[in-house]
Amino acid sequence: RVSMPRSRQISTITAPIDPGSAVPAWKEFSARFAKRWGVSPDAFGAHGYDGTRILLEAIRKVGPNRYLIRDELAALQTRNGLPAGQRPSTSAMN
Repeated sequence: RVSMPRSRQISTITAPIDPGSAVPAWKEFSARFAKRWGVSPDAFGAHGYDGTRILLEAIRKVGPNRYLIRDELAALQTRNGLPAGQRPSTSAMN
């Protein structure tokens, strides 16, 4: 177990995915996913896609510096992804 200051702890709580959602971002992702893989996406595919996009956006913004990327990710307040309105939590414990 690694001990770290409370200010550095972060948890991610995933939001449910509605496969029948009319949200444009979900419809676009779902269509592209089904075309490529031949099946409809599940929650794991959607959350993996969102997580990758969040990481890539941070890298584009601050460059390939792992410390700055970490700071950028830790500073996120809300991100509108496939499950709209995701908000990272700094108070939830793993």
